[in-house]
Amino acid sequence: MSETDAPEKITVKFIRDEPSETDFFGSHSRVATAVAEVIGDDNDIHVVGLLGSWGSGKSTVVSQIQKQLSARRDNIHFFNYDAWLYQNDPPRRSFLEALIQDLVQNSLSGETQWQERLADLSGRSEETVTETSRKLSLTGKWILGSLGLVPIGTVVLGRALDPKNIKDAPWMIWTGTALTLAPVVIAALFYLCWRPWRQNWFRGIFKSHFWVRHREPYGKQSILALLTNQSVERTEKKTKISPEPSVTEFRTVFRDILKSLRAKRERLIIVIDNLDRLAEAEALELWATIRSLFLGSTLNGIQRSELTLPTIILPIDEGSVQRIFRASEGHEARELARSFMDKTFDVSFYINDPVMSDWRAFLREKLEQAFGTSATDERVYWATKFVEDHAAIGSSSKKITPRSLVKLVNSVGVLIKQWGDGSIDFLSMVFFALHRMQINEDLRQFVNKDWPNADAAIKEWQRDIVALHYGVPREKAFQALLQEPLRLAISAKDEAEFSRLCEVVGFGPIFEEVIANPPASMPGQQTDFIANAALLVAGSDVSHELWAKRGMQNLASIWCDSGQPTNFRADFANAVRVLAPFTTEQRFLQASVGHLSASLPKSGISKDIAKNFVTALEAIQEAEKLISQKSPLVQLTLDPKNLFVLLEEVPSNLRPMIGSDKGANELVSTLSTWLENESESGNVANATRALASSVTIQFKDKVKPNWDSIVGTAYNTISGNTLSFHATGPAIDVLGILHSKNQNAKTHVEQLFDQGHLANRLNEADQAKDSPRLGDIAALMFLRGSDFAAPNGKTWDQVTTEDKEFVGNFDTALAWYMDGNRATFTHQGLQSRPSLKPIICELIKRDISEKTASGLTTDHLLTNIKKLDALIGTELLGKALSQASVRADFWPTFEKLKDGRPYDDAVMALSEVDAVDRSKLIENVKIRLAGHDAGTWKEAIFENVSPYNLAEIFGVTMGQSDPLGDGLRTALTDALLQLPQSDEGVRERWFFLSRFVSKDTRATLFKNLRDKIHSGTEFSDFAHLMRSGGSQILNEGKFEEFADKTIRHLTIPLLSTEIGLVYLAENIRFFSSCLAASDEETKNAVQEALLTAQNEFGEVEHDAVETVTSEFSVILKRSKEPAG
Repeated sequence: MSETDAPEKITVKFIRDEPSETDFFGSHSRVATAVAEVIGDDNDIHVVGLLGSWGSGKSTVVSQIQKQLSARRDNIHFFNYDAWLYQNDPPRRSFLEALIQDLVQNSLSGETQWQERLADLSGRSEETVTETSRKLSLTGKWILGSLGLVPIGTVVLGRALDPKNIKDAPWMIWTGTALTLAPVVIAALFYLCWRPWRQNWFRGIFKSHFWVRHREPYGKQSILALLTNQSVERTEKKTKISPEPSVTEFRTVFRDILKSLRAKRERLIIVIDNLDRLAEAEALELWATIRSLFLGSTLNGIQRSELTLPTIILPIDEGSVQRIFRASEGHEARELARSFMDKTFDVSFYINDPVMSDWRAFLREKLEQAFGTSATDERVYWATKFVEDHAAIGSSSKKITPRSLVKLVNSVGVLIKQWGDGSIDFLSMVFFALHRMQINEDLRQFVNKDWPNADAAIKEWQRDIVALHYGVPREKAFQALLQEPLRLAISAKDEAEFSRLCEVVGFGPIFEEVIANPPASMPGQQTDFIANAALLVAGSDVSHELWAKRGMQNLASIWCDSGQPTNFRADFANAVRVLAPFTTEQRFLQASVGHLSASLPKSGISKDIAKNFVTALEAIQEAEKLISQKSPLVQLTLDPKNLFVLLEEVPSNLRPMIGSDKGANELVSTLSTWLENESESGNVANATRALASSVTIQFKDKVKPNWDSIVGTAYNTISGNTLSFHATGPAIDVLGILHSKNQNAKTHVEQLFDQGHLANRLNEADQAKDSPRLGDIAALMFLRGSDFAAPNGKTWDQVTTEDKEFVGNFDTALAWYMDGNRATFTHQGLQSRPSLKPIICELIKRDISEKTASGLTTDHLLTNIKKLDALIGTELLGKALSQASVRADFWPTFEKLKDGRPYDDAVMALSEVDAVDRSKLIENVKIRLAGHDAGTWKEAIFENVSPYNLAEIFGVTMGQSDPLGDGLRTALTDALLQLPQSDEGVRERWFFLSRFVSKDTRATLFKNLRDKIHSGTEFSDFAHLMRSGGSQILNEGKFEEFADKTIRHLTIPLLSTEIGLVYLAENIRFFSSCLAASDEETKNAVQEALLTAQNEFGEVEHDAVETVTSEFSVILKRSKEPAG
């Protein structure tokens, strides 16, 4: 539930923290009554301890004790000594001074009686030298003036007695008497003015001291002084400070005080309050004072029985007593405190904390007392809940006492006075007042903690708490809480702190406000701040929030206007990537390019910086695609050395994004100079390779480099120096890198090859066992296009065996010297360089084993299956095909292969590789086969050409039999006419291809063939025809439907050949059933043919003849038996 939003004027009445007039909790009255009875009934009880915790109501008990004792006896005087008030004064002196002052104020003693004693106690005495001059005082002037009226009065009285004035005698008598008595009247008036009327005159008027002691400043006057002159004195005072008076001196004064009180029949009750609030040393000293004044059998020589000893009431917290002793006694403090109290107190009373139900009612009363009608039932209910929660935390300092509740109410009152405009919820102020200490320790932790009752009672209590803590308007509360920590977290890119801040309610608007004003005290600080903020948001769990997206849009916009950074960021690319989706402005690309250019150091470009620069370029390139805009060039103002270090890491596709303030030929000239310089020649190859890329940076003059100068220098260096010369190796690299880019370089390589210079350098590298240079020179010679021998009379097998690194170095050199796929390039060059077969073979194997066959193009791999199989073996070939099959261009390239041997070889090889997508391969082959027309298929049937070989792979190797289209069906139908006189191969191809038409089509083809056979058409090598058709032609051609014709035109001819007999034996059941259904005449013909077959082929095809004879004889014999 929540409070109304309407402003409310709350009237506040603060509650004094003083003893209560009434006993709200009941227990206080019981204790007070008991103490009053003990004190009133027993004069021997002198020290009463009231033990209770802070705020438990000890002062209330004392107040009620005083009230009850005053009601019972008239001669009891209470003296309250607040030890805390006098904590910095000497305890004995301050105690007696306070006691005497109290007695004087209550007219139980005169001040003059104790002035000198107090001075002695205070350790001060004075010597006074007085010079006196007399002058008439004010009272003297009045009396002197009134004396002049006396003679006049006597004259008037005399005339009043004259009989002549009998008429005027009354008034003359009164006038004369008044004038005569004027000095006496004036003296009496002054005397009455000097009475101590303000000091309890109602009771004191009947006591002698009221009439004999004048009030100040007339204390030293006498009645006779009315008639004297006033003294004018000049006084010189000298004060002497004596040492601290002893205990005996203090006890003497205290004894005299008690004697004076006994004379007045007054009993003294002394309350020493707040002793437990003193520092340890001061508390112990006051304890000693109490003991010195009140303990012992005598008091400076006078027996206690001769005095009316006071009763001391000491309200104290037992825990505080332990604290006092703990400072000096440590772990024994508890025992010492208990022992000390036992010896000090004659009797002890314990004041317990109020019970829970009591304090709730007490809190309600105080809230209503302080806030009137604003303390509604609802507010009281939730305030009570808050107090319960606060107490449940468990700290002893959070114990519920009357004082703590009064303090709470007053604290809320103070807050209401400060926030009287109604903007802060009343219950929020209660909640704040309760938890102020915890809030001060860690505000953010507090507002993020789970407080169910606060959530239920107050809407957005967190905002109220923050406003109260910082003293800011409610609407700016979270801003005050989060702004500075958020700014620091972003500046430091503190992910953990940022995540914690994100969890605070209301974080979003503050984040937007903070990023709207990024710091700008240092150049580039803004850009770093924006990048940090973007990366923190993107990496947090709140990046999907609406405020986060809006914030990223703002950051992307501010990024465009922020100052140029001065330091290069390793995560610059990440900043661009997370910001790019939140803008469509081309100026974002401009700003990103500008920031990147400005942040690069002008020198000292390291490999790491170069790599991070590349990722930054990639991020800008990605942003270009998102924004659909082109970014400007990243302008570099680096010296050649650092430029070359950077470009070495930049891939060719990113180099067009870079512009340089150097001209192309200026850089080439620099490289030519470096090649001749021993300290710089080692950097030439890398720099040349970076600049010579087919896609490179944009130079200042926007022209391509002219390499002739450095090419000429490289040629002269190689031809005129041995390999040990510092520039020979770099010169070889220069010619290799520029071989395909500069005609002079190509020409010079040919010249060096033909003149034997390269062969010489090759021999030198082998002799020096310089494997990297051996690979470089061999690669450069390979580019010449001619075969060449291994160094120093060796074979290349020996070289690759002796130097395990050679092939890798050769491959690396080729990667530097040429664009494209090296394995493909070398394999294509095998025919013209046959002696280099060992190198080429190992290079291709290495490419497949270590580089997923990346050096073999898909087209080259698929079109050279047989050659590669012969070179590297079936296993490695299968691995290469497996690796290549996942390439994006694999299936498109496969589909583009022409019909014939390359395609068939590829299908055959792929069908045996498990990793290849078999369903895709089958579908591809099927489409290829189904796309052929009838003419192509007829040619395949009669000439055994493509696509028959592919169909065999499709059917046999791949196990497929799906129909392959109308072209094949037509071709089979047309070929059927020529089948009787065709050779064995045609017939086998016809029957094999018949499996790739539909079942109905095949049945029709076989029935047509059956009809030809039944019609008596002459077939060459008929038995081979039937063996080619197998049992399938018998079943699907439905030969059994015409059993007699089948026996006459098929069975009897088959009995005349060896192959025919074998075919009959293989299908004996089919033919037996046809024989059983044939005519008698046909059976007789079979009998004759069977006898002939037995005679001719009984020995050659014994098993087949035996099988056929056995089965047929049974049928023939059965047909001759009579029916029945």
